[in-house]
Amino acid sequence: MKASVAISSFYLSTLPTQSSRQVHLRQLLASSPEYIILVDRSSREGWAAISEARSYLLSLSSSSTAPSEEMHVIAPCPHEFECPLTGGRDRCSFSQKLQRPDFTRKTKHTNRGEEDVNYTYLILGRGSRPASTGSPMIGRVGGVGKEALEKEAGKREGKSELREVEGGGGEFEMVSLSDLSGQENGTLPTRDDEKTEEEVDGALRTESYTWPRVVAPPMKRAGHVILDTCFPDGMSSFSPKIRADE
Repeated sequence: MKASVAISSFYLSTLPTQSSRQVHLRQLLASSPEYIILVDRSSREGWAAISEARSYLLSLSSSSTAPSEEMHVIAPCPHEFECPLTGGRDRCSFSQKLQRPDFTRKTKHTNRGEEDVNYTYLILGRGSRPASTGSPMIGRVGGVGKEALEKEAGKREGKSELREVEGGGGEFEMVSLSDLSGQENGTLPTRDDEKTEEEVDGALRTESYTWPRVVAPPMKRAGHVILDTCFPDGMSSFSPKIRADE
């Protein structure tokens, strides 16, 4: 029977040898699942087990001649290259706050109702990685992008706007938006107001395969935030500083 999802939760790192872990992974593959989800502790052993599983499963995918046997990484990586954190001290790990059931409180002799669980994970899907649609701005235009789209619409409708005269000492003039064409720097975001909600949702799902992924807690600084991200080209580095008000 073909399964939709095969899940291995906090188990790989408990297996004593590499061969036993590979046997377990092959057992997961035997049911021909559409998706494989591996979760383990963010300890050194857990991270090593997940990293090893990623390399092993992708090696099986690359050596397969059948398209149905190919696999691609859905999360947390935006690529199938070697993990840039392999061999270093850093780990691709995350934290989730969970509610403790009564029996857990009793066994741990505590009245605390919640705890932070650190984990690392991997999700793979069948088939090759979906190709980008080439519209990276679709469905997610921010304030600046929306303003640019409004100006573009105003140009087509022949609207004007009040602008300060350069060097005019506070004087203003009415300028036709059509006369401003090509004066603004940058490229206008892709218009998606003519697309249906289903089309936008589908395009976003495809584009999400190429988005950089945050692989460490954000570092909050005065007036800005620094994000450590993993990029589609297989590199991992700090992103440019992001202002806190953006």
